[in-house]
Amino acid sequence: MEAARRELYEESGAVDFDIAPLCDYWAGVPETQKGANGMVFTARIHKLEKLPKSEMAQVKEFEALPENLTYPAITPVLFAKIGIK
Repeated sequence: MEAARRELYEESGAVDFDIAPLCDYWAGVPETQKGANGMVFTARIHKLEKLPKSEMAQVKEFEALPENLTYPAITPVLFAKIGIK
């Protein structure tokens, strides 16, 4: 949880938020057992401040999911799971 809180701040500037795990995952090649695992979190952000010095150039808020998602096959499914369309 500490790493998730830190990453949320570093990548968004969020300073007041509620964060909770949504699910964990494994992505890889079953035949070789090579891959990586991780955890997906949801966050309700109450307050953003200036971005810390990081790799993020800017933060934007959207009313709906943007067109060009990084993971277009996965993100809508995860958002639907928490009631966001």
